[in-house]
Amino acid sequence: MLHSPLNTNAQIPRVGLGTLDSRGDDGYTAVLDAFDAGYRSFDLAFAYLNEEPMGRAFKHIIESGKAAWVRYVG
Repeated sequence: MLHSPLNTNAQIPRVGLGTLDSRGDDGYTAVLDAFDAGYRSFDLAFAYLNEEPMGRAFKHIIESGKAAWVRYVG
């Protein structure tokens, strides 16, 4: 997967998963499946109205000791 450098020298993935239509258990599963497939960048926004399943998915990812980039627009 291609990455771009940030001014902190961190590397952010160039390709991410958009979560606009990811709701309920399907949204939760989609994020976990994408993470397992190698996605490490996710696009989230308050306007998507899916905070609960996304929160559950990222809590699961974080508690497993893994890391992901999350872009959130409030």
